[in-house]
Amino acid sequence: MLDSCFVVIVHDRGEAVQPRKVRLGVTASRKVGGAVVRNRLKRRVREWFRAERSWMRPGIDLLVIARHPAVSKTARELDSALGTLARGAGAAS
Repeated sequence: MLDSCFVVIVHDRGEAVQPRKVRLGVTASRKVGGAVVRNRLKRRVREWFRAERSWMRPGIDLLVIARHPAVSKTARELDSALGTLARGAGAAS
């Protein structure tokens, strides 16, 4: 799933590797901004994940790719966008 701020990809690992864990991968290219901007955005995504992983299906990998428009959004807007995209991509249990 994608929107102007993020691309969210959900991959089901199956039962072979750590079936009860939900793992997160976050990436932001230099197109997003400088190192400080990219790291701030990645910290925001990780904080959202810590708060929201309780409703996610166990045994999935969640990949979040940040895009440049995410830089100008508030934390609430980012959280809303990530939740909507993750549910749409199939992360909900």
